[in-house]
Amino acid sequence: MNGTSIGPWGDQTQSSAKAGAAALRRLRWTYLLALALIASMALVSHGVLKQVSKAQISDARVINVAGRQRMLSQQIAKLVLVWTEARVETELSAHDAEVAAADLHVETIGLTGGPAALLARRERLRDAHALWVDSHAALRDGDPALSLPAIRDPAIIEQFAELDRHLNTMGGAIERLLNEDDPHPAQAAAVVLAHEPLYLQKQDALVAALEQRATQRVTRLQAVVGWLTVAKLTLLVTMAFVIFEPMRRRMRVQLEALQDINRSMLHSSRHDALTGLPNRPALLEDLEQGCRETQDFAVCFLDFDRFKAINDALGHDAGDQLLINIADRLGELSETAKPLRLKSYRLGGDEFVVTLDHAAALTPGLDFEAAVSALTARAIGVFAEPHRLMNQDCVSTASIGVVFSKQHPGGTPETLLRDADLAMLSAKQAGKGRVVVFDRAMADRATRREAVERELRKAIRDNELELRYQPIFGAESLELEAVEAMLVWDHPVLGRVDNGELLAVAAESDLIHRLGAWVRGRIAQQSGAASGAGGWLQDAQFAETHVHLNVSHAELLHPRFVDQLKAYMAEYPALRDRLVLECPSSVVGRGGEVFKLAVIELNKCGVGFALDNLEREQVSLTQLATLPLVALKVGVPDTLIDTAGPDGAERFPEGVSASVAQASQHAAVLRAITLFGRFRDLRVIGTAIQESDQISVATDTGVSSLQGRLLREPVSLDEIRQQPLPDTLSNAMAGILEQVAGQAA
Repeated sequence: MNGTSIGPWGDQTQSSAKAGAAALRRLRWTYLLALALIASMALVSHGVLKQVSKAQISDARVINVAGRQRMLSQQIAKLVLVWTEARVETELSAHDAEVAAADLHVETIGLTGGPAALLARRERLRDAHALWVDSHAALRDGDPALSLPAIRDPAIIEQFAELDRHLNTMGGAIERLLNEDDPHPAQAAAVVLAHEPLYLQKQDALVAALEQRATQRVTRLQAVVGWLTVAKLTLLVTMAFVIFEPMRRRMRVQLEALQDINRSMLHSSRHDALTGLPNRPALLEDLEQGCRETQDFAVCFLDFDRFKAINDALGHDAGDQLLINIADRLGELSETAKPLRLKSYRLGGDEFVVTLDHAAALTPGLDFEAAVSALTARAIGVFAEPHRLMNQDCVSTASIGVVFSKQHPGGTPETLLRDADLAMLSAKQAGKGRVVVFDRAMADRATRREAVERELRKAIRDNELELRYQPIFGAESLELEAVEAMLVWDHPVLGRVDNGELLAVAAESDLIHRLGAWVRGRIAQQSGAASGAGGWLQDAQFAETHVHLNVSHAELLHPRFVDQLKAYMAEYPALRDRLVLECPSSVVGRGGEVFKLAVIELNKCGVGFALDNLEREQVSLTQLATLPLVALKVGVPDTLIDTAGPDGAERFPEGVSASVAQASQHAAVLRAITLFGRFRDLRVIGTAIQESDQISVATDTGVSSLQGRLLREPVSLDEIRQQPLPDTLSNAMAGILEQVAGQAA
């Protein structure tokens, strides 16, 4: 995984979330049940209140009708008197009427009128009596039309029975009174008037009973409403303790869990999950703070060599363990970094950053740059120690780039990291396992490289590049043996961009394949392979001359490269057995079987292969022996010293400088490669010939071919065709050979 992890808090978060969700679901259902109970109680209370209101209205109607009965009974009594007096006036004389009235102990009402008035009074009495009887029946038995309920209370029913007796008695008397054939109306009237006070007494008692019943019923219903209100309040209080309090506690627990998760996520967002070191965002924040302060500090960019090889060979678990070991060693360095303060960060992959500063008040007079240099040198030694991975000792040295904040007054974290990265890349290019301090030239080179890449895209598209050829001569014959195709680009702003710079920039981008196809197409055109006749390849004097072409790792190891070359050779058969691909010697170790199979497959198409820069890479001769090569290219030193002592051990003469000793070791490599080439029947080409001393070294070691600017600059094929071997070169080579022959004699 190499550092990808969800963190230890992931499972805790999921389990806590599940438990919290289950508890909240239970509380939610409990809460909904309580709400349902409260709603039911509210509905019941509403129903009871409606019953109270309905009962009050019904009782009011009953009492109202009962009161009207009292009024009707009084009206009937009055009408009885009026009717009786009218009959007396009609049938008796005035004297008899007064006597009758005196016997009845009533005041005589002066009545006048004829039969019509008498008839009207009788009808009024009859209507009042009928209404009185009907109202009494409706009050007793109930009447839906009047919204009067039937009486169900036994006590009130008993009172109605007593009223019925008086009502029936009075009703019978009124019927007799209304009967004109009755000779004694006064007696009937006396009965009515005698029972009327008793009826009123019973009627008042009935009204009182009805009022008491209404009051009791309303009181009972109000008591029910009160109990329901108390129940609702009790349930609400219970909900507060049974539901809301656990919910509050659960929410508090959830909040605390979320806070813990937030802290964990904040820590994870600022720290690497695998090593526990602060990550890039934390580094940028710290650098931002450091840039705002005036104190000097240093940024060290660490990249670990061979990490990818170890990770691929032993697996990701071993790669992860290697990263953890690196973090542990950085921690050990931090503990012993005094007086410097060291803080480590992991950016990703095998890239780490270390910041170094010091407390100026506690370390007066400290040479900060010297202290940083000493610490980084010690770090190189610490990381050179092997790591025990999968029961194997693995070495992954550190390439360290250092930038000081004083080199960037007013700088930003991004510029500091960029320049530390540039210094680290320079350390890798210089041989790995070393420290390089940033200087402005590195930034200039990076800026130029970016500009070259940007302009190169347009140059390939617009055919602005130029292809030239540098001759390769035989060391003894001085004959033209081959030419190497080289790109030259004169840019109006960037100036001269040579072959090496173009290939390096293209190899680091996606342009190498487009550039390689463009170069191969130009070689076919310029050499005459595309035309088929009259070209340089058909010239008799160049019948044995090869065309060398540089290819990069990316091209060689591309899955479609072999098929593309096969198609190219099929399209331009004139290049068969003439085209030689120059490969960097490092591809032997990196490409492995893929490179070997590519060489074998393309050999069948007439493509030769040569290895370049053999003095710079450690290549096994056993591996070389398995490859069907045609040439080996090696740089030639400018001096040759015999370093073999009497005992066969390597000795350097007293006073010999380190650079001379290095050149002597280079010459020893050259001798070994030359001997291997003779044994394998390979051409050994000495390259980078710029001084005459290099020619002497080359001829002394037995190099078969020479190439370099001293011999001839890259030119066009037409110039080579017109003058294969310049006179200046012939004279120079002749003088050098005579000098070598004289030294040998």
